[in-house]
Amino acid sequence: MKYTRDKLGFRGKYNNLSNIDIITIGGSTTNQLYIDDSETWQSHMQRLFAKSGRHVTIVNAAVDGQSTRGHIAIFNRWFRQIPEMNARYILGYVGINDIALKFAENFDKMESRDPLRRIRHFIINNSAIYNLFRTVRGHIRAHSAKVIHGTKQPKIKNWKKIHLFSNSVTPPVEYSSRLIAYKKRLGKLIDKIENFGATPIIVTQHTNMYMNKGAYVYFPKNPPEHFELLNYSIMRAFNNVSMEVCRKRKAICLDLARDLIFGPEDFYDLVHNNPRGTRKIAQYLYTHLESLFRPD
Repeated sequence: MKYTRDKLGFRGKYNNLSNIDIITIGGSTTNQLYIDDSETWQSHMQRLFAKSGRHVTIVNAAVDGQSTRGHIAIFNRWFRQIPEMNARYILGYVGINDIALKFAENFDKMESRDPLRRIRHFIINNSAIYNLFRTVRGHIRAHSAKVIHGTKQPKIKNWKKIHLFSNSVTPPVEYSSRLIAYKKRLGKLIDKIENFGATPIIVTQHTNMYMNKGAYVYFPKNPPEHFELLNYSIMRAFNNVSMEVCRKRKAICLDLARDLIFGPEDFYDLVHNNPRGTRKIAQYLYTHLESLFRPD
């Protein structure tokens, strides 16, 4: 298995930073740490475009464990540090990691205009030791939230039919504040993308915590611990917010979680897709985005 990033931290092949077609941002489901370079959904997308006579450059800028709070921060802390960098579209594969944020945190603090704070952030962002610490800290937080790579996929033999596969859900009341905060952050993220000169593409996500079969959603009869965190109603509620904000802002909105049905055979753990799953994602995205690019 081959996993590579270049000196700027990007995954994927590109010839010119000033002429990128799509930058993908997201967490571990976008980064795909345990998927070979040739098997990521970005790589599959590029090949599908190439076969149709379209040369489309896709750069993967995802970071494991990152939520929309982190996506907002990377524009000033990363992308803006590369003056020649330019993209037509920025695709956010979002939702899962935001479920794990417990409070409506003030993400604007990450962009303080106070000179001393900015100097401190510059030192921190350019410190190899601190970046190592931050990486380890993010790994621990992702593990505690059960959204990390390699979380064991439970062997479930018995499933129960819960309800029709529907977008209308009622998440637990304790998620209300998280949904409100997510809505604000996603609006801020779209601002960042547009201010960068790109068109935003917002895409929703599935988890492997439920199973779609026919017109119904099935849950395990005896769910393992933490299954409630990413069950259908909660994930769908965050996806509904994604689409609500996206449509209001007139961005490109792809409700992959509604349109594309996965099975347990498309994942290698609770949230991450295996190569079979990444091919499905690539085909879906290619089908919905191909009209944006003319054949060469």
